[in-house]
Amino acid sequence: LWGKTKNGKSVLAMDRGFEPYFYVEVEKEFLKTNELDNLKRRIGELKEFGEKVKKIELVERKYLGGRKTFLRILLSNPRDIP
Repeated sequence: LWGKTKNGKSVLAMDRGFEPYFYVEVEKEFLKTNELDNLKRRIGELKEFGEKVKKIELVERKYLGGRKTFLRILLSNPRDIP
């Protein structure tokens, strides 16, 4: 995170524990099957993405006034977020 002090000096704040991620909404049918395990396996098999994707997990979040289920996809590098 870049910023400036009140005196106009540039500052940089780094959070070394931050893990870049994005969400993908999933349908209820996705939850009733082994699709999450299949997706993890297939991504791991792709050299192009296997090393970039650190973790995939199911999460529930508020969205447009309701609760929805999403895949939270954690990446190795913020530059890999689409």
